Amino acid sequence: MQRIIRRTILTLFIVLVSLLLIIWGLTPVIARTVLEDFFAENGATFTAESLSLNPFTTEVGAEDLKVTLDNDLEFKLDGFRLALSLLPLFEKKVIVDQIEVRGLQLDITQLSDGWQIAGVKIGDNNAEEETPPPEDESTSTPWDVLLPSIVFTNSRINVTRLGQDADTPLHDELTLNELQVSNIEGQGLNWKGAATLSAVANGATLDLGSSFRYTPEQLLLWLDIKLLTASLDQFSHYVPAPMNQGNLNVTLVGEVVVNQKPDNLIVTATTKQFDIDRISLPAADLAIESERTQLGINSLQLKVPQQGDVALVLDGAISSFNSRISDVTGKNLLASWDSLKVSPLQTSAVGSDFTLSIGQVDSTGLTASQASNDSGQLPALVHLGKLIVDKIDVSPAGAEIDQVHISNLESHVIMDKSRQLTTLVALGSPEQPPSTEEEATSEPSPSKQENTEPSSEQPSSEQPETPNDASEPFYVILHQLSVDGESSVHLTDGGVTPALERTLFINSLTVEGINTKDPQQAIHVVLDGKTDKYSIVKTDTRLYPFAEKLSLDTRTELTEAQMPPFSPYVAEALGYDIESGQLDMNIALTIDQGILDGKTMLTMREFDLSGSKVKEDNVKDASAIPLNVAVGMLKDSQDNIELEIPMSGNIDDPEFGWGSFLSIIFKKALFKATTSYVMQTFVPYANVISIAQIAGEQMLKVRVEPLKFPATQTAIEAEQKAFLEELAKLMKDKEDAQLKACPYATPADLGLPQPPAALSDEQLKTLKEISSTRGEAVKDFLISQDIKSSRVLLCSPGVDSEAKAEPRLEFDL
Repeated sequence: MQRIIRRTILTLFIVLVSLLLIIWGLTPVIARTVLEDFFAENGATFTAESLSLNPFTTEVGAEDLKVTLDNDLEFKLDGFRLALSLLPLFEKKVIVDQIEVRGLQLDITQLSDGWQIAGVKIGDNNAEEETPPPEDESTSTPWDVLLPSIVFTNSRINVTRLGQDADTPLHDELTLNELQVSNIEGQGLNWKGAATLSAVANGATLDLGSSFRYTPEQLLLWLDIKLLTASLDQFSHYVPAPMNQGNLNVTLVGEVVVNQKPDNLIVTATTKQFDIDRISLPAADLAIESERTQLGINSLQLKVPQQGDVALVLDGAISSFNSRISDVTGKNLLASWDSLKVSPLQTSAVGSDFTLSIGQVDSTGLTASQASNDSGQLPALVHLGKLIVDKIDVSPAGAEIDQVHISNLESHVIMDKSRQLTTLVALGSPEQPPSTEEEATSEPSPSKQENTEPSSEQPSSEQPETPNDASEPFYVILHQLSVDGESSVHLTDGGVTPALERTLFINSLTVEGINTKDPQQAIHVVLDGKTDKYSIVKTDTRLYPFAEKLSLDTRTELTEAQMPPFSPYVAEALGYDIESGQLDMNIALTIDQGILDGKTMLTMREFDLSGSKVKEDNVKDASAIPLNVAVGMLKDSQDNIELEIPMSGNIDDPEFGWGSFLSIIFKKALFKATTSYVMQTFVPYANVISIAQIAGEQMLKVRVEPLKFPATQTAIEAEQKAFLEELAKLMKDKEDAQLKACPYATPADLGLPQPPAALSDEQLKTLKEISSTRGEAVKDFLISQDIKSSRVLLCSPGVDSEAKAEPRLEFDL
């Protein structure tokens, strides 16, 4: 009996082994035949070096699989291995010991009527498939699935899609250097696992690690981005025009955590490195360029609830280097900077409500608004050597800034003949007003006008808005603004002839207390500057610009201001040009609720008018005194005019009192000098002065001899030095005397073999520059001889085109 049992068992064993051997041997052949027939039906060719199924080790393997279509390789697999444990299947457990894929190459192509994957066409099927009814979970036990290891190496997937232009397909290539999925465990709807990926997509590299846990109540996904590098051109076909013509390179290292629950989705992220290099992005109206921009995200949280507003919280920093924003042509610059750092940056937003807080903005080499014209690039409207902004808080209601500090400000305010600011860059073209025809066609018809008028029987229900209904305006609070360093504001006004060019050099400027929210808050302005080498400007002013009526308290001082440059502004009103003059001004003024009270002290030295613009037929009063005569009557013995001007009245209808004006005219009309005194006083300086009798007056006029220069010479040489040294002695002897110096250049200063018949605008400008240089050289020399700068007054640079004219300086003592 036992022998029968042993034989039976042995026979069954032999049969089972034989069966397994047959399966082992026939399965590859059958599989190969089935696959060849399947791909042949789709017009493709399938080849395989080996297919294997080992029933003893429950392993499936394949080597060198290929699918070709029209001699093009559509699918390639260097190696495949799957190891499965059979015994756990009886306990409803699926354990795949290992899945290994090597050298996969897969082509996916989009067709007009479907997709082609590995040479097999898959058509679109919009018919909804009937889904089987769900299994009754109460009566069925879910399977356990365990995948300890899934590995893809050296694999590539090519995807070809149809673009907007059917003749230009879009290509994407994904290369999996290594994809390893480990410890995948699942039972029913509960899963967890981890993965690492090293891949290249269109040339962009990605190395990351991840883990996940999924249950019907929660999805928790963690991504460790070890390195991501990408450029815009690698994915330009996903970017809309014209930005797809630009360039940028991204380097990212960070972490992302996704936590999804039935009622909300929360995404949190941090970065260790987030660099965007070599940015060049054209947009509709802008072009953005940057050598490097770094984004530091300490914490970012995005919360998307199933119901309610999306919430965003960010804590980070931004740094940008060598960046510029211009119009699309690149000729007109909106802004550029060498470096810009914003740190820390904190923002919180829930729906339309937001708050923004910035600890500090630090920028170097910041330029704002630099336009260009046919002649080239204009100076920038604003250039800041250094900008530091401390503590910025922004909300929908307004913005509050603690401090703004500017060093080395350089501003160019250039206005053309129509007083348009040419250094201000504006994007887009202004809207054109409708033409006459359009206005005519757009006018409403009488019937429509009648219909829009409210009926007299039924009054309109609409009520005008009350001030209480209006929303509060956006407020701005700036506690302090300071400017120092080598700062200046250059003004060019082409709206006058000749154009005015003046520069305000700022030694220091402080503005405190700007608050549009509080009308009772005073703005305090303290300025220390100068308008040229010698002119000083100082002001200490408090004003209330946001009050219902203006209030102000100012103490302003201006000394040694040259008056001829401002002649174009007053020439039309005065009827004369300002030939020479130097102004000292001291203003003490208070405005209380629009009521003026104060006085201005004016001292005008060597103030002379010339070139009357008043037509004789406009002077109807025969007894009228010409302004230049009145000015002469106001001068004291030093040719100075001193005025104390009381100011009072309402700023809406100002009335200024000129209390002592008439008394000054009569008092200064008396002559004090005598002929003998003048002659005896100036005889020792006969080399530099001459004395002439004024016709009709028993007075002697002291006249300083002109100082001549050789043609083209502007520096002080030995001949001029001797003259000026003696002139300096005269001025030291007469400490109250002042000297007016008027420089002249001639066509000979151009250094041309033959003087031109007529001077061009460029030649005239050159001669005035030579004339101005001579005047400055003479004044500097006298100052070096211990003569105060306020005693030497320079006229506007002159040009003498007379045939026998000589380059010179004319003096009036």
